[in-house]
Order: sequence, then C-alpha cells, then structure tokens
Amino acid sequence: MSSNISTFRRLAVTIAMAGVAAFGTVAIAPAAHAADVVYDKDGNPVSAPTICTAEDLAEYARKLAEATAQAAVLDSAAAKLRAEADALYAKAAKIPGQAKGIVKQAERADAAAAELEAQARKLIEKASQKTCIEQPTGGGRF
Repeated sequence: MSSNISTFRRLAVTIAMAGVAAFGTVAIAPAAHAADVVYDKDGNPVSAPTICTAEDLAEYARKLAEATAQAAVLDSAAAKLRAEADALYAKAAKIPGQAKGIVKQAERADAAAAELEAQARKLIEKASQKTCIEQPTGGGRF
C-alpha cells in the first residue's frame, strides 16, 4: 500500500507543477505585451519618435543657417555696444565730475549687449531643436 501512495504523490506533484507552469505562462504573457507602450513621468503615453527624412534634414539645415545669420547680426551689434561701453568707461575716468552719469550709460550699454547675446543664443537653441531623429547609417559593428 505504501508503494501506491508514493506513486500517487509523485503523480500529484507532477500535475501540480505542470499546472503552475501553465498558469505562470498565462499570467506573464499580458505583462510582456505591456512593454509596447512607454509612459512619461506624468503617466501619459509617449508616441514613438519619427525618423528624419531628407526634406526634414534640409529644413533643419535651412532654419539653422537663418538663425546663425540672425545671431551673427545680434552678436555684431552686441560687440559694438560693448566697445561703446568700454569707451564710456574710459571717458568717465578722464572726466571725474560727470563720471557717475557716464558710468550709468556704459552699464546700460553692457546690459543691452548682454540681452542681444542672450537673444542670439536663444535663436540658435530654438533652431537646433529637431522634431525627428536621424537614422544611423551603415558601417556600424552590428
């Protein structure tokens, strides 16, 4: 009788293990499909990035060239303002009685130059943003 019980136990354990394995694969399968959706930090789904076309890259290059030209004009104006501010500081040193007013003018010129330089940087940063990603070309390891 004891040999029949041990055989029965082995059969029961085998069936139970098969059931656990089958249940585990069914329970894991939905989780594997959930990886297709990516969420941002706020819990909103994020769409897949788009690959840049030749037209996208040409438009990006055109916008960047325009922004660079505009930034060069702004940087040139800022340089002229900085030179004017330097001249005003030198003038203030030569005329002590009017130095306070001249220094204020020089400070305003420096502040305006800083604003122009910041505006030039913003133009370049805005033009540098892409809405697509470049697809890597061949020649890689894999």
